[in-house]
Amino acid sequence: VTQVKNWSLRYSISPLDLALTEFCHLLEGHWRFTSTLGVVTDVKAGDSWVFPQGWKGTAEVIEKVRKLYTMMVPDE
Repeated sequence: VTQVKNWSLRYSISPLDLALTEFCHLLEGHWRFTSTLGVVTDVKAGDSWVFPQGWKGTAEVIEKVRKLYTMMVPDE
């Protein structure tokens, strides 16, 4: 069973190192992601995206965010 979770956060800058693929949909706010390669991506309310397994970088909350997300767990 796949679970979709609701998550929110006020301003922060956090390192990310994702062990699993994650699908996200931003319900509110503004977030900026900067990969270790220097690629900057801004997402705003209404945007959806996928973090591939192994993605590394930083996440900066520009404006309080609230997202729906699910992790893609490989079949065992």
